[in-house]
Amino acid sequence: GLRIFAGPHAFAQSGTQSRPALKQDFFVYGSAFYRPPNPPPSQRREMLKTIAQEYKFNTIRIYSAWPYLNPEEGRFDFAELEEVFRYCDEFGLKVLVGVILEDAPYWLEMAHPETRYVNAKDHAERLDGSGNNVSGGWPGLCLDWQPVRDAASKFIRALAETVSAHPSMYAYDCWNEPHIEPAWGHHFSETTDDLLYCYCPQTIASFQRWLQKRYGTLDKLNEAWVRRYPSFAAIDPPRDQGTYLDWIDWRRFIIERSTEEMRFRVENIRAVDSRSVLESHAGVQTVVEPCAVYGINTWRLAEVVDTWGL
Repeated sequence: GLRIFAGPHAFAQSGTQSRPALKQDFFVYGSAFYRPPNPPPSQRREMLKTIAQEYKFNTIRIYSAWPYLNPEEGRFDFAELEEVFRYCDEFGLKVLVGVILEDAPYWLEMAHPETRYVNAKDHAERLDGSGNNVSGGWPGLCLDWQPVRDAASKFIRALAETVSAHPSMYAYDCWNEPHIEPAWGHHFSETTDDLLYCYCPQTIASFQRWLQKRYGTLDKLNEAWVRRYPSFAAIDPPRDQGTYLDWIDWRRFIIERSTEEMRFRVENIRAVDSRSVLESHAGVQTVVEPCAVYGINTWRLAEVVDTWGL
């Protein structure tokens, strides 16, 4: 089944070389602060002054909402973000910047509605609001589509270029609690096939290519799965309870896909900013939570960044 590797052996399995331990000369002690548009502009400077001078925090965390900061194609609005950074520069606060692709701009959805996440029932997720994403755009759009990747790349690089110019910039939270985003928001009365993503045409085509690389020939796949597919293009990912080997391959592919998404974020940041720390953190650990539903292996994700937390 799914094998979870940890420790030095994990790096040998993945081909990733271990890195020196991250060194820092302070204990990170801080608070979440700016999630657009709050706190209100009239309160920001005094609140940051209080955070730094009265409570002696040394770090704040910013939630960089993509649809709020990129309201139109080709236009970025970082004015409020820059304001917060100027105050942090003034008061000596360090900043952890979230790279948020879990909400996407509405202009991108309008231009490419085919890029919506699709569950096992073929239901496409329209962009909407959520309790965690007050500026809307949740659950984002599927990054297997090139228009989404191109737009996300431009956003990440524009964000990194803006924030890396400030002395208060310290680290990027490369992915906030990694998981396949729509699965998290459906906890009430749904069946398993409501929770599984993504079954859009582009992800299915990517899975078919992954199977071809994994098995080499159709005969070998048919033997392993006990099927008689006439071509790789005929393969649809499993959508209901049934046989096991197809499910194991489908979930293994999704976990590798999530790891590649983390790498996509990291590479786009590093293309602009070679100085700041790259971190990420889990909302759940796959030891005790359903890695099959959330599509992650936290040990694999941790290989891609400088440091990892929970």
